[in-house]
Amino acid sequence: MRNRIWIPESFDCKPQTPEMCMGFTVGFGGYFIVDLIDAKSGRIKEHYEFPNLITDLGLDQVAQTTQTQALFNYIGVGTDATAPTVSDTALGAEVDRTNSNGGFGSLETDGGPITGSAGPLDAPFWFQRLARLFLEGEANGNLVELGWFQDAAAGTMIVRSLFKDSGGTPIVITKTSADQLRIIYEYRIYPPVGENPPLGNPSSSINSGEVIIGPTTHSWTGSAINIDVGRNMWAEGAGALGSTLASVGASASPSGSALVNPTGSSDEYFPTFNATTNELETYVIGSFERDILSTWESAQGNVGGVGINMLLLSISPVFQDGRDHHLVMTISPSIPKTSAERLRVRFRVTIDRAVVT
Repeated sequence: MRNRIWIPESFDCKPQTPEMCMGFTVGFGGYFIVDLIDAKSGRIKEHYEFPNLITDLGLDQVAQTTQTQALFNYIGVGTDATAPTVSDTALGAEVDRTNSNGGFGSLETDGGPITGSAGPLDAPFWFQRLARLFLEGEANGNLVELGWFQDAAAGTMIVRSLFKDSGGTPIVITKTSADQLRIIYEYRIYPPVGENPPLGNPSSSINSGEVIIGPTTHSWTGSAINIDVGRNMWAEGAGALGSTLASVGASASPSGSALVNPTGSSDEYFPTFNATTNELETYVIGSFERDILSTWESAQGNVGGVGINMLLLSISPVFQDGRDHHLVMTISPSIPKTSAERLRVRFRVTIDRAVVT
């Protein structure tokens, strides 16, 4: 498995008083596997693997979709060797595109999660593989670029890349009517894990911060949990930022002062107190983030002298058990909410490019 480099942007959430703000950064990336195949013999003549560049428009779509896989409908190829940029909206000189998987439909299944290691370059991720095939009479020429599109013509380009060799050098693939060109794409979603072994990513301090309530500064640390079963949150169903977050729910707990293992559940932190309301705010194009504003009114979340030590976030507003939760935040010192107070928390989920190398 190839390493990945992910340098998350710093968390910046400036809420309007009296809100407290907590945020998570989710990584999104992928790579191509390309085979030029002799059509008669089935022999692979050329084989390449290389990472992609996800465009800004692509990130916008990932941040809003309810079906991540549906963004990757058509693969296009072209002959323009101009280096890809995040602002690209089309291939430079498109030759052809296809949505045919060439009979490789078995690849289009949920492949996660991969637990990774404790190192900063190999964090846990979910993945999905998609296959597309150009037949003998399609996409012939000296090909140097490729990209993913939502539509059969024009439409949003999610990914653009140049064909590259194993050393990352751009190359030309010469396809003729004697060849087939098979392109397999694997996209990955990296949940924001905390700093716990054995799955913790030491570079994930982005999922921590401080909030000030009255005279007290409260430190918080966050992590994804249930990453081994959280398909609706991390896999192709939601992609962590999709509009299924419209059914988000938050709860507060007086129990627990340490994060559970990312593959653990939050069962041990019950009882919890559900927020009175949860509001998914409108996505802003180009922001690559979604805000969820949760409010505990005077009658909710009052836990006596113990205080609120933990907040839990789920894409389901009705909690059946701890496996419904997908994000957890520990707070120190605890928040001493009473029936005379309202607590408002702004959860910000940001998507960032994870470059697979």
